[in-house]
Amino acid sequence: MFRKKQRHDQKQYELQVNIAYEDDTYSCIFITGDKLLPLSNFFVHVDKDEKILHIYNKYTSGDKSVMNLLSRTFIDEVKRGLKIKRGKYDVYLYMPPISNNQISISVYSYKEDDFISRNKSKEYFKFKEMAEDNL
Repeated sequence: MFRKKQRHDQKQYELQVNIAYEDDTYSCIFITGDKLLPLSNFFVHVDKDEKILHIYNKYTSGDKSVMNLLSRTFIDEVKRGLKIKRGKYDVYLYMPPISNNQISISVYSYKEDDFISRNKSKEYFKFKEMAEDNL
């Protein structure tokens, strides 16, 4: 018989916002609570009009990929850390090529609680360019 693990009064996730840029873009570290890969470093651009969090995740060795963290809980923690109060934000995740020459752009829907197809007109060009240049 399996039992759910009891959660203690310990915070499972923590977002540290390091740098805020002029254009609603932030450099962040997400502390995951995972002993093997405790950190995820990424940039977030907030599009308040479209209710999209654009996330660029270079995914370097020793980091946990944002792709493995995407969930409503993750989105809520990022919004809380960035002091975004209202709205169900979707996430556009940009990653540089890993095994081929194409960048990865995935879209996670808060409403659907799942990955959905992307709307190219809503992509954030700066992160797309960073992924292509592997910055």
